[in-house]
Amino acid sequence: EEMVRLTIVNAPGDVVIGGEAVACQRVVEKLGKSRAYRLHYDVAIHCGEVEPFRESWWKIHHRETTPVEGLRYYSVANLDHYQASADNAAKALTGMALNRVDFPSLIEKAYADGVRIFVELGPRDGCSKWIARTLDDAGGRSEYLSVAMDRGGRSSLQQLVDVVAQLAVAGVNVDLEALDAALAPLNTAVFEKDVAERR
Repeated sequence: EEMVRLTIVNAPGDVVIGGEAVACQRVVEKLGKSRAYRLHYDVAIHCGEVEPFRESWWKIHHRETTPVEGLRYYSVANLDHYQASADNAAKALTGMALNRVDFPSLIEKAYADGVRIFVELGPRDGCSKWIARTLDDAGGRSEYLSVAMDRGGRSSLQQLVDVVAQLAVAGVNVDLEALDAALAPLNTAVFEKDVAERR
């Protein structure tokens, strides 16, 4: 279909298409309606049609950036990691907007580089599921951990504590004292509310 683009490969067997609505519908009908659903993201992205907006996109995403020592930043724009800077982050985000997202290839690259722990900030836990499908389908590798901070159904605090516990069990050196200090004001507020309600 001339007016349809394969915009995202999320995981093996899980892709996103975009384009002219009637043309997309024809693709869906050929693949089987039961195998597809509409995302309702009515924006052109992850395709060459964004090219006229390259400069604007770069400017929007060119922001003050502070690298964090010991962290690698990966981008689907080049399927590799980069040094965090305002220029590099804007370049990575612009490249992602202009080109198809190949998430499995990025995960495979990170895994080949030795990455074994993936922390997803959200929204929800879609990427964590795609990581599992990518790594499990590619030889059944199980020596990795993928955790999500936003799985839904529980409070943000419960999910944070759950993720920290999973990381600690996996052997990550978690600074529990820093976490406890950050949560102390919240604990005090909850305690004071509970006392006030009991009065």
